[in-house]
Amino acid sequence: MTEKAGQVASDILLEIVVLGAEASLEASELQSTLRYINRWMTQLSAMGVNLGYTKVDSINDDITIPDGAVLGLIKNVALMIAPQYGAIVTAELAEAARDGLK
Repeated sequence: MTEKAGQVASDILLEIVVLGAEASLEASELQSTLRYINRWMTQLSAMGVNLGYTKVDSINDDITIPDGAVLGLIKNVALMIAPQYGAIVTAELAEAARDGLK
């Protein structure tokens, strides 16, 4: 199942409780999260982890990594952006991010 960038961005913000379950994304939050998704995947590629990712520019773009890697993307980008939202990183999120990187 291919996931859309907008849904992944929403899930990332839910991880750090920036976005309530029924709220919609602000345009600036969405663009920032899409940039961080691209940055994280570029960083992975630089580390030698090539998952076939294609840069996303729009919420309607597909996330082109294996389904089994999407959760790791969500957890790691959430960990990366938490400080800019003043979110507290829980031990569970940090552990899930580490596991997702594996």
